[in-house]
Amino acid sequence: MENGEGVFADQAEIRSDQITGRAWRAEGSAPAVRRIGKRFPVNAMSAISTCGRMRFTVFVEPFDAKIMHRFLDRLVGHFDRKAHLVADRHSAHCSKPRPDLTR
Repeated sequence: MENGEGVFADQAEIRSDQITGRAWRAEGSAPAVRRIGKRFPVNAMSAISTCGRMRFTVFVEPFDAKIMHRFLDRLVGHFDRKAHLVADRHSAHCSKPRPDLTR
């Protein structure tokens, strides 16, 4: 990347009750999987550069253009040269925020 830095960004949702893998059980009975506390989702937006720098933010609101633009505004401040952003085609990555939702 000519005089610039490549930056790869994506968003993920993490649930507080996420259960991965399998549970074992005695034959003929249902497996007991404990859940703790109130269930809630948490979203994370992260960007990793080709130079190994990582920036992220965690939020509980639904992921939309407003969140994406807020993240990009913060991300720009961490670069002193050109940055080339690579992201998937999630609707929030491609849309403009509504004027009534900006900052």
